Amino acid sequence: MSIKKQIGIYILGIIIVLSTTCFCISKILPCNYKNQISYYSKLYNLPFSLVCAVINTESHFNKNAISSAGAVGLMQLMPTTAEELAKNLKLDSLDLYSPTTNLHLGCYYLKTLIDKYKVVNTALCAYNAGPKNVDNWLNNPKFSTDQQNLIDIPFYETKNYIRKIGIFRTFYTIIYNP
Repeated sequence: MSIKKQIGIYILGIIIVLSTTCFCISKILPCNYKNQISYYSKLYNLPFSLVCAVINTESHFNKNAISSAGAVGLMQLMPTTAEELAKNLKLDSLDLYSPTTNLHLGCYYLKTLIDKYKVVNTALCAYNAGPKNVDNWLNNPKFSTDQQNLIDIPFYETKNYIRKIGIFRTFYTIIYNP
């Protein structure tokens, strides 16, 4: 076999591997609504990768997602929480299936939790398990020694949620860093 043919086969192999890898990455780490995510993450001074990781963990970018608890849309907002957030922002529309509305409210909510708790992982725990649970954990020496950081998370789902977001955030930072 000629060298040109060998090089051609080698290059074709690389192209196939790269295209397959890109296809798999886009399925595991989608980034739909990139412009809206970029806009609202900048508006609320949130890392783009963090917002993408939350969305991927919450709904896997399914704007029509509904959880068993009743959370709705991309960022899985509870309707009662969304109503309060919309009042604070003086929004007229509360269509939680609208990516723009859901991202606006979800990013605002995430930012308010980060401002309240000062520690991103603690804020993420509140996003997942609710602020009341996190407040109780922070006031319990079994779960927090400084009332800011959680040394243990008693809910398996929330512990797993934090782990997933950490992994996804790393990959979103590498792949989609805008």
